[in-house]
Amino acid sequence: MTRPQAPGLGVALAAYRAMLRLFPRRFRDSFGGEAEGLFRDLYVEAYQRSGFSGVIAHLGRTVINTLRHGPAERWALRRNREVYQGLGRRLGPDFRFAWRTLRRAPGFTLTAVLTLALGMGATIALYSMVSGVLVQPLPYPEADRLVQLWESNKATERSKEGPSPLNVRDWRGSTTAIEDLAAWYLTSGTFRDDGVAEENRSAQVTTSFFRVLGVAPALGRDFLDDEGSPYGPLILSHPFWLRVFGGDPGVIGRTMELSGARYEVVGVMPEGFEFPDPGVQYWLAWDFDAVYGPRPETRTWRFLQTVARLSLGTRVSDAKAELSAVHRALGERYPDANRGWEVEVTRLHDEVVSEARATLLLALGAVAALLLLACANVANLLLARASHRTREVSLRQALGAGRRQLLRQLTVEHLLLAFMAGVAGLLIGWTLLELVGVMDAGQIPRLAEVAIDGPVLLFAGGLVVATSLLFGLAPAVRLIAPDGSRSMLVSGRVAGPAGDWMRKGLVAVQIGLALALLVGAGLFAESFARLRTADLGFAPSGVLTFRVSLDSQRIDGQEDIARYYDALLERLGTLPGVVSAGAAQTLPVNPVGNDFSRPYRSAGSTEAPADAATVALRIATPGYFRAAGMRFLSGGPFPAGLNPSEPGVAVINETLARRLWPGRDPVGETLEIDFRQGWGPYRVTGVIQDVMHRGARSVAQEEAYLSHSQSPYLAMSLVLRTSGDPDAVTEEARRTVLTQPPGQPGHHFVSFDDLIADNTAADAFLALFLALFAATSLVLAAAGTYGVVAYGVAARRREFGIRLALGAEAGGLRRSVTRETLALAAVGVAGGLVLVLSLGRVLESLLYQVDAWAPWTLGILSVAMLVVAALAGLLSARPITRLDPAASLRAD
Repeated sequence: MTRPQAPGLGVALAAYRAMLRLFPRRFRDSFGGEAEGLFRDLYVEAYQRSGFSGVIAHLGRTVINTLRHGPAERWALRRNREVYQGLGRRLGPDFRFAWRTLRRAPGFTLTAVLTLALGMGATIALYSMVSGVLVQPLPYPEADRLVQLWESNKATERSKEGPSPLNVRDWRGSTTAIEDLAAWYLTSGTFRDDGVAEENRSAQVTTSFFRVLGVAPALGRDFLDDEGSPYGPLILSHPFWLRVFGGDPGVIGRTMELSGARYEVVGVMPEGFEFPDPGVQYWLAWDFDAVYGPRPETRTWRFLQTVARLSLGTRVSDAKAELSAVHRALGERYPDANRGWEVEVTRLHDEVVSEARATLLLALGAVAALLLLACANVANLLLARASHRTREVSLRQALGAGRRQLLRQLTVEHLLLAFMAGVAGLLIGWTLLELVGVMDAGQIPRLAEVAIDGPVLLFAGGLVVATSLLFGLAPAVRLIAPDGSRSMLVSGRVAGPAGDWMRKGLVAVQIGLALALLVGAGLFAESFARLRTADLGFAPSGVLTFRVSLDSQRIDGQEDIARYYDALLERLGTLPGVVSAGAAQTLPVNPVGNDFSRPYRSAGSTEAPADAATVALRIATPGYFRAAGMRFLSGGPFPAGLNPSEPGVAVINETLARRLWPGRDPVGETLEIDFRQGWGPYRVTGVIQDVMHRGARSVAQEEAYLSHSQSPYLAMSLVLRTSGDPDAVTEEARRTVLTQPPGQPGHHFVSFDDLIADNTAADAFLALFLALFAATSLVLAAAGTYGVVAYGVAARRREFGIRLALGAEAGGLRRSVTRETLALAAVGVAGGLVLVLSLGRVLESLLYQVDAWAPWTLGILSVAMLVVAALAGLLSARPITRLDPAASLRAD
């Protein structure tokens, strides 16, 4: 289609191009073409609408606008250039003067830079962690659309349980709010190749798993939709591919033996992909509908993990509303399984980082306090140093320098000081991040993604500006104060009480912040100590644990499973140093294992599974209770060698005993549990003390231990109680397992003590870092107090000389200075206590059996802070004893 023309357009365009020269060249290069196009379109439109009269009007408006805006653009560009050049001309000498000033005082500069660098480095490190873990989105495309789905039942107090396979099947495709849905189940598999047998963490995932996350294999291809019936090919993790196959790209299309069956390798995931668990070595395609679809009773088996991608533009609340409607319909259709159950939808990011959020935010608050303390310390150094610069500032004022010019020069000097500290702080921050990575700080999620990147560098730049204002504002204002210029030329010192009170106020702030950090460190150290010594319901010392996962292909039926573990435990029990041996399908404080709950009810009840409370089931051997050091309150373990056809037996914990049989001994009583083949009776043989399976912070829940010989389980955690160091029997136990037919390897060898250490690692991280910050703050506060008091003593040298000449004792003067120091410290301590008390609720939520307002803790640390301040006062007042009254009177 040709552009419509109008008479005289070419001449008008040529004239317009000439007029555009009134605009600056930069404007013409950027917008000249667009301006000509717009002129042409408006010219044609004016001609078509009004003929030549419209063209003339259009040309008139164009000439007026060009004459009006063209020179204005040129003038604005010129003024901006002059402003920038002028700013450079003004700031250049200021930077050079600031550099010379700081270089002439290397001791002060080094002290200030190191002090600030400590606070800035810790702040940069913690901000990097907060940003990388809590703020940055997950490393998946459009990660804000990823959610997890759960089931909750308020009536039975069951919250955020993994949904059942059949419910997930019915959710899929029943709502427009979810674009796609995937499910997974963490397990393990035995990899065998050329005489090598090793057990590895694996995940059974639906074929849509990687598509929902938006991540494709780096090598090979993704699963196809029809490849998971019931188990299909597998995709390797990048570390497993490098370790086992040497990074050979020819692995695609090969088969590998996993748990007795052979699977085709179709892909290798990119480096760094670790979802849903960093330990996963391969992902196996899985069609849970084919596995559980023919079994309607599995609708009550709530154990799956899910991830869903919301449809574009859909909010979490919209997805929850739609899924809730679908689930209500399922509740009406399957009331025994779904009545009272609701759907919860949470962002995947929140689930990944939820456990680390409070720890990181508290640590960030602590380093912010440390940075404020460092700024106060440097501000006091600058105030003290101001006494040596008053003559310089006064001379510059007398020669015509205005307060604005002086303030700019001091601001540049403080910026330069903060910049040097920021560079050193980046190095300290990077070192701290490396140390945290080595410590594996409480297994903080996404720690591998934390780095000093662009946003962190931008934050560091802002921190430089902010800290320069924090520590530099008070000294700068004091130096150029209008009432100080007259006296400065006379004495060369900062005169008047204002500067003295400013320094003392900063010392009080330092003492208050240091006390708050000391109290926090003390509370968390005590909390950590209580966690490590808490009674978890079993005796962890001297116990070795490991995992054995039998391959179903190498075992002939349920009875063969029971015989295998009975024989293995008998051999392990005879090893040198082993006192007793047992096994359970899951262990306390051990993340590796299958933990699940099932509905229970009293004998004779008609409650449906959907209405019944749940009990955590543990499949165990009779020797497990002794090997783990569990304490029986009544009765004892079930007998060995029970037949699956015999009536079921169970050992229960005291919480379940109180719920079903309050006030009486339940041994010999019967309860019913919905397990495997539906409701079945289980006779109680014993009651044990509650075991804190998820750690000391967890709340005891109902637990029942079922006989392994009656309910054999393929994967079991073995427990060996030893008479000495459990690590000493590790290799012998490993060989014993491998030589027990069918040669299944053991894995995850670890002591109970190490499991508890891993469970409390986040608390150890927080306690250690707060202790380091508190120690640093104490040193800074003591140094700041000493410096201010010593400066005050030097400033009052003439006064002290006169008082000594009139008969005063030097000891009395020292005590006077110490009392003044204690009064100043008391103000700081009071402020610190107010800060601690105001944060008590936040602290208590993170502490274990420790009162954030404990009078003894607050009192002892407050007294310790006062003692430190008193010592600083005594040391700084020492020059009084060496003072010569006559020399002091003669001094200016």
